[in-house]
Amino acid sequence: MKCDQCGKPPFYYYKSAFLCLDCNLKVEQAEQLQIARDAAMLNQLVGEMEMIGGAINTGQIKNLNVALDNVQNAGSPDLANALRQLTEAVLTSSELSPEKKKLAVNHLSNITDQAALPKNKRQSRIGKKILEGFEGVISVSPVLLGIWDTVQPLVETIF
Repeated sequence: MKCDQCGKPPFYYYKSAFLCLDCNLKVEQAEQLQIARDAAMLNQLVGEMEMIGGAINTGQIKNLNVALDNVQNAGSPDLANALRQLTEAVLTSSELSPEKKKLAVNHLSNITDQAALPKNKRQSRIGKKILEGFEGVISVSPVLLGIWDTVQPLVETIF
């Protein structure tokens, strides 16, 4: 058995690929860079939201970033990226009022908090209600609903 990238002896199995120490390190570094870029983008969006009217609590966005990092580090990078994409879309949406944005971010924060928990600690009944509430909030935005259609199957695996 050899590393799927370079042929050295493998030590890790990652997304159906065997990786050696060096190649695994490169993958981890690439993921950390993506997390840093995503966090920078969310911070920029928060700054823009504050200029628009400060409707969304920056502490809530910071907590959401931490929860997204926890989801990523718990071994669910696809889910973390999907939730980041959805959060960015909500924050930049011109179709949602400031109140609806705040509510949508609150729902996303709750969803992300649940995703960061071990599966046996998640509150599936409440989580499903949060998902329904989120979909109701974004229902006024065809753009967000389009993004939600692609992200929803992944997010529903949380509950």
